Amino acid sequence: MKSRKRFQVRCVLILILSLLLTACESGKSSEKKEENKKKENVSEAGEVSKEAQAVIETMMTAPNPDLLFTPSVIGEGVEEEVGTYFAEGQLENFLSSGPALVYLLEAENDGLNIKVKEMTPGEKGEDKEQVIVRYEKGDQETETVLNFERDSDGKFIRVAEERDTSHT
Repeated sequence: MKSRKRFQVRCVLILILSLLLTACESGKSSEKKEENKKKENVSEAGEVSKEAQAVIETMMTAPNPDLLFTPSVIGEGVEEEVGTYFAEGQLENFLSSGPALVYLLEAENDGLNIKVKEMTPGEKGEDKEQVIVRYEKGDQETETVLNFERDSDGKFIRVAEERDTSHT
């Protein structure tokens, strides 16, 4: 009788330990999944994220009358390219009052071609990314610094420019 009770107690203990270990492992795996999701949006230090690259290429390849003068919805043609990288409502802000508008208008009004030559990573944090962009505007090469801010989901909430007027 005693041995039977011991056996039952051991089985119950093993069952409880198994449940505890399973619960701990599933908690760790969900934490890892969340961490990996954030890391997908923010690439390693020393690299410009693919999202920032796409946004820079889109805004600094000009003239682009389709993007600048969309008749109905601002950014209609760009939605597929970079729209998913922005938090809700932020793509419209970026195109209508952000640095993208400046480059698109400048190219259109001055009749100049603008294209990216090189992107270099600057300071980078969990929710911020800085990119130094060397670009060609007409026959001049210019450099600017773009600061990208992300929300907790890794989507861009702000793109701001620190313009450098030096020419090389």
